[in-house]
This record gives sequence, C-alpha cells and structure tokens, in this order.
Amino acid sequence: GPANLTVPAGQVIERDRSQDVPANASAGTWTYEGRVGVYPDEVWDTDGFPFEKAVAGDGITINDWFNYGDELSGEILQGEACLAPTGDALLGVYPNPFNPTTVLSYELRVADSVLLNVYDIQGRLVATLVDGYRDEGLHEVTFDATGLAAGVYLYKLTHASSSSGQKHATLTGKMMLLK
Repeated sequence: GPANLTVPAGQVIERDRSQDVPANASAGTWTYEGRVGVYPDEVWDTDGFPFEKAVAGDGITINDWFNYGDELSGEILQGEACLAPTGDALLGVYPNPFNPTTVLSYELRVADSVLLNVYDIQGRLVATLVDGYRDEGLHEVTFDATGLAAGVYLYKLTHASSSSGQKHATLTGKMMLLK
C-alpha cells in the first residue's frame, strides 16, 4: 500500500490477497495491520491480526514484503455485515485485546430476536452470548473466555429485521484473547 480507495458508508470491497513474508524476517509473532484514513497523516481506524513466523530463513527465499491477488479497485458491494449509520450497529468490544473477559455492545433500532455467537478461528462455535428477544436500544453482554486458548475469536450478531429494511441483519467482527 497504500491503496487509495473511496468506499461509501455501509458498503464493502472484498478481495483475496496474499502476503509474502521475507525469509530474513525474524522469527516470532507479527501483526498485519490495515488502516483507514488519509495517508500518511490521518488514521481514522485500524484493524489487524497476528501471525506467527516460525523460524528465520524458513521457506523459499523472498526478499520483500510484497502482496498480490485481486486488484484493490473495482466494484463496491453492499455487504450484509455493513449497515447504514442510521441502522442497527455493533458498537464495539471493550477491551480488545482482552484477558479473560470483554464486553460486546450492540444497538437495536427495533425490538427483535437476536443471536450473538462467538467462534474460534477455525469456525467452531465456542459460546452463545445471546439467543432470544431483545428490546430496542443499547445492549451489553460479557464474554468470559476463561478456559479458552489465547488467539483470535470471531463474533457474529444476527437478528431477524433491521431499520434499514433488510429481512435479516448480520454484524461480525473479531477480538483477541491474550494470556
């Protein structure tokens, strides 16, 4: 990067990309980070994920941090996980990273049946935090990861209707358990 893209609120661009890791990069845990803002001076938000490089010098010889795959330009798609700012919202996870508990907050514009699940990175269900009817308004639920391994966990909130007119809405994200 940087890739200069303009994405309207409530829209998403999906691309498959691969990242080369140089053989001479030191072994250990690295973080792949994406930033949104006006490069290079303003950072509005960041997101990322950790990855492990097992040993220095492993694999084929790659000399730089190149990435490649689907082009970072093109059509903008309406994403199920992206709702209009006036619609329902998953407000956040705090703290994130966490150990061993964190609080997930979400807001419903209308009363509805809600399902909030947490999955491990392999997609296995590890917890159901909410499964039932909730009134409109702000809601908070605590996720207790005692007994779970450190790592990235995914949350998925689904409900039957939304103020944006969708028949169902799905909001997703990730959180990191540190030990």
